[in-house]
Amino acid sequence: MTNHLNLSISFVTSSIILFIVLGFVQYVPVTLDIILRGDVVMWTLGRSLMEESGYIKYLKDIFLVAYGVYWPVKLTFTTSNATAILAMKAYFIWLFLVFIFGVVGFFLDLSPLFFLLAGVRWLLLLHVAFGFFILALVSGTHIREDNLIFNVLLFTLSVNVLLIFFQLRLVGIEHGLSIGSSRLTGVFSNAGLAGFFSVSVALLSVVYLDISQNKKTLLLFLCLIVALASGTRFAMICVFLCFSFVLFDILKARLDRKLLIVIFVFALPVATVIFYSTMIDVVGRGDIFETSLASGGRIDNFIRYSSILLHAEPVEFFFGRGLGIGTNTAFSLVNAVGGLPESYRFNWLVDNTLLTVFFQLGLIGSIVFWTGVLSVFILSYFICSSKVSKYFKLLIAIFILSLFTSNLFEQYYLIITYMFVLGVICNKSQRLFDQNNNDVSNTNT
Repeated sequence: MTNHLNLSISFVTSSIILFIVLGFVQYVPVTLDIILRGDVVMWTLGRSLMEESGYIKYLKDIFLVAYGVYWPVKLTFTTSNATAILAMKAYFIWLFLVFIFGVVGFFLDLSPLFFLLAGVRWLLLLHVAFGFFILALVSGTHIREDNLIFNVLLFTLSVNVLLIFFQLRLVGIEHGLSIGSSRLTGVFSNAGLAGFFSVSVALLSVVYLDISQNKKTLLLFLCLIVALASGTRFAMICVFLCFSFVLFDILKARLDRKLLIVIFVFALPVATVIFYSTMIDVVGRGDIFETSLASGGRIDNFIRYSSILLHAEPVEFFFGRGLGIGTNTAFSLVNAVGGLPESYRFNWLVDNTLLTVFFQLGLIGSIVFWTGVLSVFILSYFICSSKVSKYFKLLIAIFILSLFTSNLFEQYYLIITYMFVLGVICNKSQRLFDQNNNDVSNTNT
């Protein structure tokens, strides 16, 4: 039988709560002050307003550093789970190789060394995310505080939605904008981050929390409001997918199997079309495919920058131009000193994880990086039991979608949630396997 880590309530639950809350409170003082002044910021606060938040905005970074140091030590000394220990050793070898390939560009003087700070930052975030994966993988279930986590998620969502309604009232009066086209930030520094927050809570609600369907539906409804207000179509689609899973579970418990199949064969495609059309109308930025193909759209950018890479110098093609290049943090660093971010080769924001990784690591480093990422998902797939496979498919769908809509590995709420939920799925699968083996043993006895 698998040895699980006997984690106290203060570790598992507090890890999740701190992850949610510390990302949430970063700019609360600033956003509240703006609301009290009768003003509203759309899309992003901007650097000057973000600086007004003071030291509170660094709490998340302190948490990341502390957790990044703590989880390997805790795992080493408190678990005998051979799978987890082996995974940790393989992970550190892989992370070291990624770092080595990521600094080649600096040694070859292809990019200024200060970009490395941005690279270390997203590697730290990835390291913490893997720690959450291991946390979920080896956690026992003898202590669960799902209601406490539910209350925290409900509170953060409710506060955010309340601020959104205040913001919406202001932009509606002054500019006549709708909830989707206004791109409201809520308590966050920009609307995109608000959308990612809604995806994170939606996934935790559907996959992790053992709560009633009514409570899940409430959380998802609030997530949908946040996603709509952010104007982030990626977030809207992901929350809609999570809603569909909960709806399926509700109907499955109440309807005949044949009737359920008929409903989903005919009703789901219609509902999807209606949702997509409504989303396009609410956001007001045109059809996703048309805007992606248009100049400056995501598909157009992918084709254009891929063409540039194919004509790159051999050294930068095979090794990239160094960790941190092409990230939001790198842009902020250059802007902070009054420079022009895009004047540095490959330092381009393209909202595409595949390209951004290639910018930094080149062909060889990208192969090493993606081999490690795919290995985790492939091994998880083989661990995954049929009873939780639907959650695995949901996660994979959202993960792949996010690769082509953002630079995933610097998105705090997305990457940590993905890895934690993946660990939860593997944990549930292992427990089902252990339970079946025990049932067989008891029957034979």
